[in-house]
Amino acid sequence: MSIQRLLRHLRNSFLNLGKTLTRSLSHFIQRGLRSLFQISRQRQAGFVLPTVTMVILVVSLLSLAMLLRSTDRAKNAHNFRVNEATLNATAPALDRAKAKIAAIFEDPNIPRGTPSDTAFMGAFGDLGSGIENYTFGDEVPLKLVFDIDGDSNTGEEDSGATKNTKNDETVNTAWKFPVDTDNNGKFDSYTLYTILFRNPTTSGGEFTRARNPLEARNLPMEGASGSACANNTGGGASLVGDSDWFQLPNEQKLKKAFFVYAATVPIGPNTSGALPTGLDANQYELYPGGTKGFSALEYQQDWSRIPLANNAVVYQDDLLTFAGSNQFFNGRIITNANLMVGKGKNVRSFTTKFFLVSSKSSCFYDPESSKILVGGNVGNNRYDDFAFANGTVHVDELHLFQGEGNDPTFNTNFGKVDSVTTTTVSAKESLYNNNAYNQRISYLVNAAFWLGTGAYPNELLAGRPPADVSEQEAKDYYTKYFKQLTRQVPYIEVEPGDNALFIPTITTGTGIASDGFLASVDSEAKAKDFFKLSHGSETADKTGLDPLRPPHQWMFPVDPDNNATTYMQSKTSSSNKLELELTRIPATNPEELDGKEERIGDRVLVGNNLPETIYIDDSSIEAESRLLSGIQTQQQVTGVKWRQSGSAAPSTVDRTRQSQVVSLPDLGDLSRGGQWEIDAATAPKDKFDNVLLTWSQCHKNSTH
Repeated sequence: MSIQRLLRHLRNSFLNLGKTLTRSLSHFIQRGLRSLFQISRQRQAGFVLPTVTMVILVVSLLSLAMLLRSTDRAKNAHNFRVNEATLNATAPALDRAKAKIAAIFEDPNIPRGTPSDTAFMGAFGDLGSGIENYTFGDEVPLKLVFDIDGDSNTGEEDSGATKNTKNDETVNTAWKFPVDTDNNGKFDSYTLYTILFRNPTTSGGEFTRARNPLEARNLPMEGASGSACANNTGGGASLVGDSDWFQLPNEQKLKKAFFVYAATVPIGPNTSGALPTGLDANQYELYPGGTKGFSALEYQQDWSRIPLANNAVVYQDDLLTFAGSNQFFNGRIITNANLMVGKGKNVRSFTTKFFLVSSKSSCFYDPESSKILVGGNVGNNRYDDFAFANGTVHVDELHLFQGEGNDPTFNTNFGKVDSVTTTTVSAKESLYNNNAYNQRISYLVNAAFWLGTGAYPNELLAGRPPADVSEQEAKDYYTKYFKQLTRQVPYIEVEPGDNALFIPTITTGTGIASDGFLASVDSEAKAKDFFKLSHGSETADKTGLDPLRPPHQWMFPVDPDNNATTYMQSKTSSSNKLELELTRIPATNPEELDGKEERIGDRVLVGNNLPETIYIDDSSIEAESRLLSGIQTQQQVTGVKWRQSGSAAPSTVDRTRQSQVVSLPDLGDLSRGGQWEIDAATAPKDKFDNVLLTWSQCHKNSTH
């Protein structure tokens, strides 16, 4: 055998051996892996189903959670739309209710201060007076009835020995008016709303029965208590005597709750499927969609009053603080006329300070309890015009509120020239002439009488025919009515003993004599001429466009069109006039105060001789709605801005003013054996009954 053949044989043998080994190793590995997988599958047998079940369960729960989440979001969005639709539908009713509640407090038929439920019921119409006084043109008054005594006879009046109108089973303070919800020009729903304010009958300051659907659902809500009073809020609201008003813990104010319920109800078909009988198809239609569902809304509004006993000083006429000794005033001050601040003659060493109501740790430490309300203007001189040096400090300290628990700041500029709100420093010119004011009121009352009983307003008639109204009753009504609308008369306009019966800026016209004074009114025609003197061609009876009112120049201290041109001027000389310093007293924009007081004008609120009731000269407003409470009516001060908080620079917001006149309880008949002596001998029913003593009862002072 040759060498080559031997090498070839050896190579083939090695190749065959490699293939054999490779094949054997491959078979061995395959058998091992096959055995391994068989054991693994055997060990996993029985766990597949639970695992799959668990995975399906987790996936299902996650899917369900996501579905519920999306459903909740959809429901929240739906509820938001429903709430918005409900508010939009009932907003007109709420606005009307709020306007009526505000108007009832200005009704001349109810007492000032804290009227009882019976007084409110009478003014609203429950006791026979005209509910039409509080019914808008498109409204229909409704009655609500409830069986209070459970005898199955609803709508009864109280039949007890001592008749109590709170047990009457009917209230008239409900109305309805049509609305067009889809804005297609036809009414398809009715909005119904009611005002409820009655409280249950009481005995010894406690309620004698549970509340019913004809009464306010709850007591007034308690205001936020500061940290100093956080632990002194137990007991809740307490009824004050028989006044139907409540005093809440840590609050000086008396509160009363008014509840408004409003709902917009679709107009549905009658039994024949047609529009209900009595509805004009040109103005009404069935509610589109045919749904019978509707939403209702409950609204609570709490009204508060500060009793006279909670004021440090209450004065009807000019208030002069020029005592010859130290003077310290703590708390709230009210004057319906002018405030003259300073010190007595040659006694500048004495101290005059206006403190806040109490300590910074007191529960009654709040800015409202220490405001100084001035119905007229602020001056710094005495009635004898004693010549103080310009810039002399007349008030040592005026304390300004800086927040709960904080010490007040002291302002030493009150009484300086910058706090005088008129251009004159003469008290003889700016103080008020009460005799001149009374002359104008008497003239107005007499002119109103000459219009005849046919011109009696609804408030005076109170649901009765004119023949049933006595002359004295009509006189008292007109006197009170015109006093609320007529400003005071400063001495610079009418000097002591002079004739006040002229209209500033008007010297000629029907009803004005040749000397420029008003002619006497002795006929209906002359009465109408007088009431038309400053009102153009408008008639002066009930059929006229406007309510009966004094001339503009007797109502406003300045021209309401520009709030600058003064009406407080002498008839004999146009240069003798009382003009307002529009930038005084400096005050901060109320929107920026945050409950604190930075300037004198933040605590001292000046009305500039605006009357208690303001006439809004706007023909777009219904006639019966043009007389508004001066406290609720803001009048823009032309060309003047509020000051910025924390800066001497003016803000961009126009300054406003409003009346600060507060109605004081009527003293009634002051004659011997009259109502004054009767009331003085009557024991107060509760601690908030007012016992007043006027200066005129103690000292008869001369008129200068």
